Amino acid sequence: PKTGEPVGIDRGWGYLPGDTVADTVSQMAAKTLQWDYTLAKAYMQGVPEGVRDTLARAYRDLPSVADATRRYAARVLDGKTEGLAQYHTLGLLTSEDARRVAGLKKLDVSGYDYALDRDAVGHVRIEHGEDAVEVRRGQRAVTAADYRRLPAILNAPDAVEDAGASRIGTPLVRFVKKFGAEEYVAVFGVRRGRRMLGLQ
Repeated sequence: PKTGEPVGIDRGWGYLPGDTVADTVSQMAAKTLQWDYTLAKAYMQGVPEGVRDTLARAYRDLPSVADATRRYAARVLDGKTEGLAQYHTLGLLTSEDARRVAGLKKLDVSGYDYALDRDAVGHVRIEHGEDAVEVRRGQRAVTAADYRRLPAILNAPDAVEDAGASRIGTPLVRFVKKFGAEEYVAVFGVRRGRRMLGLQ
């Protein structure tokens, strides 16, 4: 049925409810965390352009988003993927994020979101999930709890760097951020077909 809103958006969700951006983000997060990935991303892209950056950053600042990211990774690491969505959004890139990636990779990523998926979490477990191996590298194994840092890493990285390309040619971007004595490094791949920067 016609709702008067953009395609896929329910009546009442095509405008900014609440008196402040914080109210809006809280309401949006409560809804989108329960939505299918595709619908959540479409809603975020449908937010008026003038406030999209503020909403994207505020979304990643929400404790519920950090916790949902941890829980998503934990389910993959525990092998409990039945009914788990293939993708989990970390919100849209801001216009500044898109400019930064364009400067590094010469690619237009406007309207893309940051995301992780079940395969990427599994890949990280294989490559960086064994304590004995990571100790030899001067690191520690990645745990589910580490994934809750991703929104903060993306919102306020200490460095954003060109990380070359994957074995299959996916352009890679490296985000670096220190929390106390630990330095986190997260590499995202520019997936043009899906219009996302996916955790690599």
